[in-house]
Amino acid sequence: DLQLFCAYMIARFRSKLVHSIHQIMLSFPKSTESVLPVLLDLVIDDDSAVASEVVTVIREALVTHPELQDLIRERLRESLPSAKHDSVIKAVVWILMENSDAEESLVQSLDAVFECISPLPIHADSANEDSNPDSSRPNQSEGSGRVTVLADGTYASQADNVAAPETATSSADSASILRSKIVSGQHHVGVAIVSAVSKGIIKLRQVVGDDAPLVSKFSVMTTLLATSIIRLARNLKKNSIDRDAVERICSMVTAASEAISGESLKGWLQTAQDAFGKTVQARIEAARKQEAAAEVSIMQPDEPLLFRQLTGSLAGKMLADEDGADLSLATGASADSDDDFAQRLDRVQPLTGFGDPVYVEAIVTCHDYDVVLDTLVINRTGNTLKNVTLDVATVGDLRIVERPQPFTLGPHKSRQSRIAVKVASVENGIIYGSVNYEDDSQSGRHGKASEGMSINLSDVHLDIMQYIQPASCDETHFRKMWAEFEWENKIIVNTPITDTLEFLNH
Repeated sequence: DLQLFCAYMIARFRSKLVHSIHQIMLSFPKSTESVLPVLLDLVIDDDSAVASEVVTVIREALVTHPELQDLIRERLRESLPSAKHDSVIKAVVWILMENSDAEESLVQSLDAVFECISPLPIHADSANEDSNPDSSRPNQSEGSGRVTVLADGTYASQADNVAAPETATSSADSASILRSKIVSGQHHVGVAIVSAVSKGIIKLRQVVGDDAPLVSKFSVMTTLLATSIIRLARNLKKNSIDRDAVERICSMVTAASEAISGESLKGWLQTAQDAFGKTVQARIEAARKQEAAAEVSIMQPDEPLLFRQLTGSLAGKMLADEDGADLSLATGASADSDDDFAQRLDRVQPLTGFGDPVYVEAIVTCHDYDVVLDTLVINRTGNTLKNVTLDVATVGDLRIVERPQPFTLGPHKSRQSRIAVKVASVENGIIYGSVNYEDDSQSGRHGKASEGMSINLSDVHLDIMQYIQPASCDETHFRKMWAEFEWENKIIVNTPITDTLEFLNH
């Protein structure tokens, strides 16, 4: 237990270290050249979270520092045979193909990939030998299958292999890791490799020409790899390949084997790279703005601190300005927004009719798990109304934390009040209730004591979409949250149908 705890703490420390180095690179771009070699050594780390975050940092560094491409490509080609995790292998191959433009770099990158997969083609009997090299040999790895989310949003089966300690008699080497993943039925790795290699061949065709021997050589090897992936995946019933993956492989092989030009060529080569570059630049700009905002809020030495409970009347205006800023922050409104008033008008909901003696309307504001109803109560009669009370209740996981106190309304007067509601869980809810008041004029006319009057309020429906605000996070953080959160309700279905499309039509 102590050994496992130490390993966990070491992996966590490495993850924090990589995150800190990433922040340093964003804040001090000139330090990238000195700290990047340290990160490149962690591509082959045993912890998948650390290695994946390192790859994400490297991809951003290639966009912000193009002069380091030669160094990064060389180190990644050396690290590819030793990469252990699926996401890292796919990202490394993608980086090599996306950032290789010259003939020499393209050939070196393609050779590095095929050296990890060769010999080709992969037959079923050789796949069994690769997956079980010796029945008398102790197990070299223990795998745990799980469902992973690919970069395009689709699902795929993934097995995390934990390598056992190597013995002196072990004949397995690190160069067979990528091949072992393909022959074990993890076709999503093979699809990503075929896609990246095909893009590299398209680039090579543009550099050396369509009839070059190198183009023919790598096209044949890609075709052999694609057919081997499809054949192996179909032979393994537990990990049968889906139709989308087969269609993706066939389209990539066709694009690599044929000469394309015009908009199709631009779509294959330039569009994805431009989109990724814009994403990285937007992320860097957002980090810089956040850092600048944090710098503005820092208080200097000897700067006076104001305490609300201890301030006198001289600081009233300053505190009023702070209250306005705090209110804007709490309600999610921007202080410098020109259309804030128009947005508030869009959120106005009438709770009673225009013909009722008391007219009530509310402005609903949702911010995270807080819902605020700013109500306006208008006395439309010529009489004084006493004990005007807004009596509200909720349906769902909503809790009222602030209720308006009873008040008196003069003839044709209005009164603003606030109702604060706390949301316990993100789901739809309803706020309903009534407005109660006493009219002394009607009771005096009949010679009776004042009687309470009541008007039902319209329901206020709170939609789950009102709680969701646009936000951004890096790829590593998103995948971590996605893996930890159970997004789906798993239902066991027993059926003899093995094809997904056939089952859906059934």
